[in-house]
Amino acid sequence: MPQLIRRTIEDIPLFTEAIYGTITVTDEQFNNFIVARHRPHVSDDAIIDRAQRAFEEQLASVHNFRQQLNWILEDELTDAQRYQVEDLLAKLLLLQRKTEVVLSLVNDFRSGTINRIMDMDDKELAARYLRGELDEF
Repeated sequence: MPQLIRRTIEDIPLFTEAIYGTITVTDEQFNNFIVARHRPHVSDDAIIDRAQRAFEEQLASVHNFRQQLNWILEDELTDAQRYQVEDLLAKLLLLQRKTEVVLSLVNDFRSGTINRIMDMDDKELAARYLRGELDEF
């Protein structure tokens, strides 16, 4: 992993934009997964793999942002600056939790992708459908 370059309070607007933007995109993706939750077969393994990698990378970014913001807190700051950095740390915790929830949803999808459906033999597919384990195609 590359070494982080220590940022200063002057970089707070960049962190703010990145964190708030990522929260917005994560909320959108969460909603997309919730809507498709009962239809995982519309996704394939490749889509789920990409989503998993993206959100795992996002989780790593959360940790990097947290390190940067903690370094900034070590600097001499005004009360307003300290408040802003602490607020961003709280937003990072929210982003971390949202990212973990989306990763959990992504993992739930894996067992019902079209690849898993196509791997089933006809009897297993029929039995799962009749038990209500599969929604309509």
